[in-house]
Amino acid sequence: MRTDKRISNVTDDLKDGVIIMMLIAELSGKKAPKYNKSPKVPAQIRDNWSCVVKYMKSIGIQGMLDLDLNSPHGPLGVA
Repeated sequence: MRTDKRISNVTDDLKDGVIIMMLIAELSGKKAPKYNKSPKVPAQIRDNWSCVVKYMKSIGIQGMLDLDLNSPHGPLGVA
């Protein structure tokens, strides 16, 4: 998978789950599940993070699975 995504601000660039999903797919070599590649509203972002957690579990990644998907500060605990 080749992408032009760049991280310039960790808080802003990772909060929607898109880059995390792409990174996990690239590193694991396993196809990512369907997710919203351009989330605009909080519900879409929560859905993406839910997909990230399920995807991680499905490929055997055990860490970081207690994300607060309903936090007003985002799933990573940052606004």
